[in-house]
Amino acid sequence: MTLLLSATLIYAGICLSLYFGQRRLIYFPQPEVASAPAEAVWLPSGAETLKLWRVNSGRSRAIVYFGGNAEEISHNIPDYTAWFPETTIYFANYRGYGGSTGEPSEAALFADAVRIFDELAPRYQEIAVVGRSLGSGVAVYLATQRPVQRLVLVTPFDSVARIARRMFPILPTSLLLQDRFDSVSRVPEVAAQVLVVVAAEDSVITRPHSDALVAAFPSNQLSFTLIPEANHGTVHLWPAYAQSLREFL
Repeated sequence: MTLLLSATLIYAGICLSLYFGQRRLIYFPQPEVASAPAEAVWLPSGAETLKLWRVNSGRSRAIVYFGGNAEEISHNIPDYTAWFPETTIYFANYRGYGGSTGEPSEAALFADAVRIFDELAPRYQEIAVVGRSLGSGVAVYLATQRPVQRLVLVTPFDSVARIARRMFPILPTSLLLQDRFDSVSRVPEVAAQVLVVVAAEDSVITRPHSDALVAAFPSNQLSFTLIPEANHGTVHLWPAYAQSLREFL
């Protein structure tokens, strides 16, 4: 009985630690970059202020980029500026990231994405959205709420809940998880044409999670690029990445 009680207490302690510490496992805020080859744009969102980087101002079309959970988004600026010279591009720092105030959460990131779109919509004829890794969950949600013209999902996943079940199979993650980013359940609400880019050697978002999301989209709505030798962190370095984005967008 003593052994059983001890095991129960340890299990309960692990569950409590996961519940209260889960956002530290999902979000890894990056510090503010003082300068970048772009214009800093400050946007109020609720009680917080978001810092976005903007390049190629004054165009009629726009792209909004949502990055990964530990990504320094300013590193994308030179490439995207060169790839899309006729498009204004916004790189969004999540709450708590890169000079944006506040703390990240699923609800907060979703609300901020809608706020960004609503701020930009009157200025542009079309808005496309790119979401990488965690950002794919933000991008999918935004596409269910607003008329996103085209949607690019880079190294995406079906849902954080399914990933958590794989990582912690003995824990009741469905009861513990607060931020689920359940993209696969939102697919029927997405009207935009979609490009999914998958890194074949991705060990962070493994193929079953990307493949489940891909399978949920109707074939006439989906374009798909598999980059054979790329992994989660290097997918953007391969020529096929730039080529697929340029052709699609």
